[in-house]
Amino acid sequence: MAKTTATAVGGDSIHTRTTSDATESGVAVIGEDGTDNVVGPHPSFGANGRALPVAGVSYPTQSGTITTTTSTVTLSNIGAAGNVTIYMWGTYAAVNATFEISPDNTNWFSVSATREDSAITESTTGLLTNTARAWTMGAPGFSYVRVRATAWTSGTANVAIVAGSYPFEPLVAAVVNGSLPAGTNSIGQVTANAPTITKGTQGSTGYSTQDLKDSGRVTIAWTVNQFVTTQTAEALLTVTESRDGAATTTFTSKTITNGKRLRLQSISFIVAAGGSAPAISRVTIRIRVNTAGATTTSSPVQFIGAQGITAAAKAMGPTFVQDWPDGLEFLGDGTKTIGVTIDSLDWVTGTNTPQLWSLTITGFEY
Repeated sequence: MAKTTATAVGGDSIHTRTTSDATESGVAVIGEDGTDNVVGPHPSFGANGRALPVAGVSYPTQSGTITTTTSTVTLSNIGAAGNVTIYMWGTYAAVNATFEISPDNTNWFSVSATREDSAITESTTGLLTNTARAWTMGAPGFSYVRVRATAWTSGTANVAIVAGSYPFEPLVAAVVNGSLPAGTNSIGQVTANAPTITKGTQGSTGYSTQDLKDSGRVTIAWTVNQFVTTQTAEALLTVTESRDGAATTTFTSKTITNGKRLRLQSISFIVAAGGSAPAISRVTIRIRVNTAGATTTSSPVQFIGAQGITAAAKAMGPTFVQDWPDGLEFLGDGTKTIGVTIDSLDWVTGTNTPQLWSLTITGFEY
């Protein structure tokens, strides 16, 4: 039963009516002729005359405990709430709980809440022991909210769920979830070190960049020093290698480092007469690569260079120089090899004195 009392002034009379019939609960409107009508229900009342919850109302706190791995604490009928805050505290060990919402108290869905102590958003409490913590979430259209345990070892974790009375959700914080990985993490003073972009002016600070080819770069120098050429047929050269200036090694067939790229940048060589009565002669070198094993004189040619000298004692030809501005590059796979070959077609035993031949190849691996 619900009563509605209305008073109105019409003409020279005052009209008052009180209704007690539940079907007439609402607002009474009385006209000048003394007639009155009940119209409604009023938006603040339900069909049974009871007040409906509205934004700004106070909701009771729902309290409970987690004492098993399946404990739940549920807050119901919060359709007009603006937000929900969940509290957990007590003496307990290894408790984890998930936050869930439902439209009908049967079908439940995971939901995220923001921790009050760190502003990190999470959908579970994480494995906690004797921790006092609170989480807050918005409640747009929520009907039911619950905290459901998924892990518990011992003790009692107290849970309280409180629906807020704000008619809207205030923006508290906007953060990036998660934490930095373990170890040393240098962030730097971004504001202090940020460069100022001014046309025509060199700033005192700036950002550093590095090309992928410069990451893990190892400088390589391949050399042959005054090799005596007596080959009329092409043969593999024994090449000396130095990496980052370290102690040298030698090779005839070089396996390119697996997972690295070998980038050759330049090649230079020179031929000199090796005696007092030389003849006109020529020297040819080739860079060869084999993708299926050791390099041989029949492996695919990647570069050819040649040089000749005159028939004069101690004559020396001009230095041959070839640069590769964008690099002559090969990807190592643990099998691919590279080598350098040489031939001196004009050398004849007993007639020509040997030529002295020197080579330098520069590059790097990355």
